Amino acid sequence: MGDIVQELTRDLGTIPGFETSASDCFKRAVQIARSLNHADLSADHLMLALAMDPNARRHLERVGDVVQLREVAMERLGRNYTRTSADTSESSPAPTSDLADIGKRAREAAAEREQPVAVSDLINAFPKENGRLTYTVGGGEQALVLMEKIERGLVPRVGDAMDRIEGTVHNALQRYQTVQHVLDDLGHRARENEQRQREFMDDIRRQVREIADAQLAALQDLDTKLDSKLAELRRAFEQDNRGPKSKSYWSWLAF
Repeated sequence: MGDIVQELTRDLGTIPGFETSASDCFKRAVQIARSLNHADLSADHLMLALAMDPNARRHLERVGDVVQLREVAMERLGRNYTRTSADTSESSPAPTSDLADIGKRAREAAAEREQPVAVSDLINAFPKENGRLTYTVGGGEQALVLMEKIERGLVPRVGDAMDRIEGTVHNALQRYQTVQHVLDDLGHRARENEQRQREFMDDIRRQVREIADAQLAALQDLDTKLDSKLAELRRAFEQDNRGPKSKSYWSWLAF
């Protein structure tokens, strides 16, 4: 799968061995990872890219709820990933093992047909049960446990901020559902569709940044309180060392 990412960074028209629609979905997944400053490229980025593609959505509808799949991908991207400190707009995100497995299964399925990898191959490569995709929220238990410890031990107010932000994201998703139905009917208007997708990604990026800003503000507040407490202790220490002790010190110097 690493070779696919390398091909994408060269700005080629189509990934070798992939149909145009499948190649475009991978390109969109890379764009999503870059826009969120993610160092890794995973199945979550690919699922969100598939849910945003009109052709891929028709295939997704046969094996799952497109709206639910998109919401799950967004929630996983918001919870299980951290932003890199450097600008990743020009760098290549590293593919994760789950994405590598999907790419391998998709290539194998296409090889059996002796045809290029199609969007349906990518979708069918995701885990399924009884013919339905089992792509759900999960896989970030360790990150969630760490976040809960931070909220309980250092910055209790971060939990409230996260709840408010998540509520805002949920309301935004509900509004986008209606818009998405309209876009499905007007899929031939490619320019409008691309513009709305850019706005959609701007909203995702804003929500993720708000989470990070809320955490930073809470930690800064905690740091200010600690500095204030240390200053009080320093003043108390200096007062305890004044008076008779200072006189005896200077008396010793007189000898």
